[in-house]
Amino acid sequence: MIRAPYDHDGDDLPDWWEHAHHGTLAHDQADDVDGDGLTEAGEYLYGSSPVDTDSDDDSITDGQAFATAQGLVATGVTVTERHANAVKLTWLSACPFETSFRMEKSLDGGTTWVAAGSVPANATSCLVSGLPEKTAHLFRVATVSCMARAGARRSLRVRSLPSRLRLRS
Repeated sequence: MIRAPYDHDGDDLPDWWEHAHHGTLAHDQADDVDGDGLTEAGEYLYGSSPVDTDSDDDSITDGQAFATAQGLVATGVTVTERHANAVKLTWLSACPFETSFRMEKSLDGGTTWVAAGSVPANATSCLVSGLPEKTAHLFRVATVSCMARAGARRSLRVRSLPSRLRLRS
């Protein structure tokens, strides 16, 4: 938590900073007013604008820039096991700010994403089950942090295996 001097509303953000960017004390450190994936606390600590999704105009959102700079990107995402209705995803992460990882899947090539599971900080794998057989899936692992809402993602395409055929005699 940030311990801010002159914090009359008790949200751990300095009043001067909130007034300079918002003109009010109505937002707290968990808000993401501009929707760039970086919370107000992250914007304050990172020195970016909480009302501009790309404070330095480099075509990368502030949330993505922070995630990359702080190692919030889950790297080395691979499938270590494949089954008829499940896959085991593994990854590497060296982020000191991670609070959890969220797995997401897409059946339409990445147009829409749905939750596929989550694991706590420091986990390096997740078994994603309940998948339709013989179906191509696109998976991504999102690193969730107290400083960034969505975190960064890496995608991986995988197909679930067909189930074993049962032979009748």
